[in-house]
Amino acid sequence: MRRLIGHIRNRLLRLWRRRRVVHIEGPLEKIDGRWLMRIPLNVGGNVLAATTAGIGRIKDDILEVELPERLVQNLKLQEGQRLLVHNATGKFTFEWSPTEGPAKAAN
Repeated sequence: MRRLIGHIRNRLLRLWRRRRVVHIEGPLEKIDGRWLMRIPLNVGGNVLAATTAGIGRIKDDILEVELPERLVQNLKLQEGQRLLVHNATGKFTFEWSPTEGPAKAAN
């Protein structure tokens, strides 16, 4: 039993290390009435695409991730505001940019 647990643990560690984590900072854009983060595939959009089911689509060489209007309003986001997106948790996640936190964004 102990041997099996060790084998499973080692396999999970190998899979975890192989996982590619991407952190990208970019502006929020409003295009045709939709709030979008546009991430080029060649700078990590190809990796993030796997975590954006239902909210993202690939158009040309760009991953477009749409943020719901209600979320943008609740967080008081503005066009051009910089956001940090990543997949460190295994899910598509966006956060305030370190250079442009919530206090700066609200002004």
